[in-house]
Amino acid sequence: MLPTLAKGLHALLRKDVIKLLHHQRLPGQLGGFQQQEVLFGSQALRVLGRTAQKLHLNIGVLFVDLSTAFHCLIRELVLGVHDPAKFQHVLDALEAAHTPAERLRIGQTVPSILQELGAPPHLIRLLRSVHDSTWMTIGSHSLIRTHRGTRPGSPLADVIFHCVMHDVSRSIQQYLLDQGHTEFIMRNVGMDIDMVIWSDDLAIPILTETAAELLPALLALLDRVRQDFAARGFQVNLAKGKTGIVATFCGPGAADQRRAYQLIPQPGVHFQFANGDMGFVHLMPAYRHLGTLYTSDQQLDAEIAYRVGSAFSAFEQVKKRLLTPD
Repeated sequence: MLPTLAKGLHALLRKDVIKLLHHQRLPGQLGGFQQQEVLFGSQALRVLGRTAQKLHLNIGVLFVDLSTAFHCLIRELVLGVHDPAKFQHVLDALEAAHTPAERLRIGQTVPSILQELGAPPHLIRLLRSVHDSTWMTIGSHSLIRTHRGTRPGSPLADVIFHCVMHDVSRSIQQYLLDQGHTEFIMRNVGMDIDMVIWSDDLAIPILTETAAELLPALLALLDRVRQDFAARGFQVNLAKGKTGIVATFCGPGAADQRRAYQLIPQPGVHFQFANGDMGFVHLMPAYRHLGTLYTSDQQLDAEIAYRVGSAFSAFEQVKKRLLTPD
């Protein structure tokens, strides 16, 4: 655990980094910033979904989950290369894990994310020192030096990760613009929304005019998102309940899409990614996102039932001991 003095220094550094991000982040990057509530993101998706349904448009939301996100962060992407020997150790580990490392080699000669954000040199030097030679102990004898991940227990841990998510969000935003998805939402719904990011939780909505267009667009988006994260050392978790799609099909052809991908024993589709990997992408009727249940029918019934059930369960646990004593 960090001592009090170190945590105080990290908190001061966090204020400087968050100022750099605050004015440059995308509107959908909410977590970690002042005057942002966790419900803002989930309510934005719900409003978009209800509006699209009223207009008879097809909407699908890609929910992305990363495997051990904070522990897999590659510090050099944010801070730049400080020690070439340690950076080579990171590259060797990535290659052994079959994770793309070529972008990181190129990254030795290009500005880090903090430099792109306009961070002053003294702040970058301080942050490099904070993240250099980190270590931990297991039991009383095992000493492990770490070269990846944020600083556990540090006020800086989340903001360093936010820098990477800011970099990813810019890439995804450009993809959505190039594919016309952002313009389609603005033209038909009048909402300026491209994605919702809260820490390592990522949700990206897509609207289409026809039911047959929706799933191919979402799968192409997932392929791009997977590439973006892989290039930064992360792995997208495709397991059930982790990364998945919640789709609402409307209009002509909607029934055929539901029968093919939703009303089957294992809802979803097998998909071959651009790098040749095969994976099963789950289509889920509901996904718990930022504390609320986002459902494909765009209704609140499931959310209300869940909250009533949770309250009843909590009451049952304490009523005999506290509320209805003998």
